[in-house]
Amino acid sequence: MVLVGLAVAVAASLFIGTAADSRFETPACSKSKLEPRLLIYTRLSKTGSTSLLKVLLSSKFNHRHQVSMQFDNRGAPTLERNCLEAAKIDKIFASLTSNSTQSIVASYDKHIYHVYFEACPESTFTTVKSPAFMTMLREPIARVASLYEYRRHDLSGYQSTVFLKMARDQRDWDFNECVRKKDICRVFQKYIQKQLDEMTRALCGMHPECAVINGTALQRAIHNLASYHFVGLTERHTDSLHLAQHLLPTHFSAVPTLLAQNRPIRANVNKLRSGKIQPDVRDYLMGMGHDHELYKVAVNLFEKQWSCLRQSQGL
Repeated sequence: MVLVGLAVAVAASLFIGTAADSRFETPACSKSKLEPRLLIYTRLSKTGSTSLLKVLLSSKFNHRHQVSMQFDNRGAPTLERNCLEAAKIDKIFASLTSNSTQSIVASYDKHIYHVYFEACPESTFTTVKSPAFMTMLREPIARVASLYEYRRHDLSGYQSTVFLKMARDQRDWDFNECVRKKDICRVFQKYIQKQLDEMTRALCGMHPECAVINGTALQRAIHNLASYHFVGLTERHTDSLHLAQHLLPTHFSAVPTLLAQNRPIRANVNKLRSGKIQPDVRDYLMGMGHDHELYKVAVNLFEKQWSCLRQSQGL
């Protein structure tokens, strides 16, 4: 296989040697930011991703979107897996943009870790070398609590089945109770702790440094996030839609119509969720995982982009 042979060995030095900057600075407002033709949506569970996907699917004019509902086990991050995934995405974009006389923009979403296209040999691609990325992030504890409640109420098929086998007789414990009984709550020990690193793991991606989520992986995730064309926040959902429309006008051409309907654009809402996260639970979880720091960066990025949008509109 060419992909995993000498060509990959040549590209490996670039992949492993790409240093993640430990510093982070928000970008200055750009006077001209071209809309990317090809866009990858790095989806994360319980961040409003299905709601955002609904908007992408509603944007028909000169836009095509490919949905992937795979929740596959990504395995250990390696250059080989990275480039195999990049090749798959390249083929998807080729199928989306072929046989059209119009200028098509295309997008693809998947619950997948960040892919380093620049680390793969040129022979990997027929359509695109460097697509743009977007994502939506959520306050980490709120995201994990929402995911916990969603799983325990058996609202998402296979993933919930795995969760419920783990919980068994502890299924009736709400999120607060599980955290407070962390020494015996099986889901806390095997699930919650890991999920407080999940956004960092996804944004760090398929780089070997991401095999263990630590400070180095966090800095790489920050480095990748800063390069994303659009970063939305679940807590600022409507503002995020306005920003997406501004930065990606063809991909998100349906935003004005959907917002004009004057009803929430929401999906996968758990009406059975329990009450608020209690202060003692939140305080304890604030000391766990790396997603808290990543989310601070995401907020910083969003606020800068939002400020630029308001400036451009003279507000």
